[in-house]
Amino acid sequence: MSLLREIQTEVANADSDLAAVLRKCKILAARLGSEEFGEWLSWELNGYPEGKEVPAYRRLNVNYFANFMNVAWNAPKQPFLWPVLGKDAYDRLNPVEYREGIAKVVALATGGMVPRPDLAFLVQGKMFPDMECVGAWMEIGGNEFLQLLSAVRTKILDFVLEI
Repeated sequence: MSLLREIQTEVANADSDLAAVLRKCKILAARLGSEEFGEWLSWELNGYPEGKEVPAYRRLNVNYFANFMNVAWNAPKQPFLWPVLGKDAYDRLNPVEYREGIAKVVALATGGMVPRPDLAFLVQGKMFPDMECVGAWMEIGGNEFLQLLSAVRTKILDFVLEI
């Protein structure tokens, strides 16, 4: 079977290893001299560098949470209260540009928690003024990652069908 047909068959199979398909596409792109496609493949495999705009399918909706406590009380997994934190904070944090390589996307396809200790300062003293924020994180639903994976498969399929 030719490399092109192999890629077509594998990309249409939802159970195939997408990272392996991307690497095969990288070989095909090099053989065809398609630098633009080869560059996109590298970014999908290795992650998008800062400063490089990510495709729309890599802008994900997320939920933010924090744990709070004081001497007497514990308030675990509290969702961020955007009216308290402000529209600027919401706009700055939503959606998230997910830049990691496809292997991490696949690993998080059932949903994932990404620690964000930097956000503890954002909520400290605002959501629960008498409590200390002891941790903050974002959770990304599995459907967001599944849609990202589907978009990558579709882009590959569009490319190989054009050939």
